[in-house]
Amino acid sequence: MSEKNRTCKIVVDSTAEEISISGLSSEDLTIGCESDIDFTELVLSLAKLIDKGEPLTLEMPAEESDEKTSLVLATIKNITEAYNASLEVAELSACAESDTSDDDDIPF
Repeated sequence: MSEKNRTCKIVVDSTAEEISISGLSSEDLTIGCESDIDFTELVLSLAKLIDKGEPLTLEMPAEESDEKTSLVLATIKNITEAYNASLEVAELSACAESDTSDDDDIPF
């Protein structure tokens, strides 16, 4: 896992019923909240970042949101936490593999 954290800022536009996430890529990611919520673009963006091994830090909006927006924000937070946890697991697996490689030279 990289020592560098990638900071992503979340902005809620309640009049347009959308949430924007900046910092994942060169362009902001927008999630519409007017009907069914689609997190596919968020997950695809995270999949592209996983090889870099940069954990994410979210800057959540300070203002209170309605119930639906709060649920969407909580889901984004959960997805991000799962992404960060997968980076930790990958790092631990890589360390475990390098620790067992010393046993390859045992002469039997």
